[in-house]
Amino acid sequence: MSEGRKRLKRTPEEKKRLELERDTVYAQTTNPKVFRKNWPRKKRRLSREHRHSAKQALQALPPEAAEQRVKSLRREVAEKWEDSAMPLGKAIARKKKRRIARSGRKKKSQALYAEARALGASGVAIMTRGSDEGIEVQLIGLLGPLSPAPEQPALKPRRKERSANRLPTPE
Repeated sequence: MSEGRKRLKRTPEEKKRLELERDTVYAQTTNPKVFRKNWPRKKRRLSREHRHSAKQALQALPPEAAEQRVKSLRREVAEKWEDSAMPLGKAIARKKKRRIARSGRKKKSQALYAEARALGASGVAIMTRGSDEGIEVQLIGLLGPLSPAPEQPALKPRRKERSANRLPTPE
């Protein structure tokens, strides 16, 4: 019997820690294949744009000037977004931080609406801007004067109608 490698027995806590370190989450999309498929597509597009601009320069200018222009053209470099692929642990921590920063947004905007009502406006235009640090609710403007609610016509009480084929119910 040959002695092979012994498989390490890992505790559930250790498995979870390794999963949070090693697994990758794609921040902008839900499909894990998107980055793998779009990266070559992005590089092809940039190359095609470079060839197109070089061809245009060759056609539009005289040969001597066109050659200089083509040499001066810079190819755009394909760059990966900083947050495009991140470890699962970092993504979860980021999500928690944003959730905490978002808390209280409704109360902040309700306070602005109450302030506008006190000033006699019918509503407010607000802008919310969120980041990892917190949420900022900013008053942009007041909307029109507060108008009284239109009077509703009084509703007539509904009569109970009994159909002819029903027996009357005792009251």
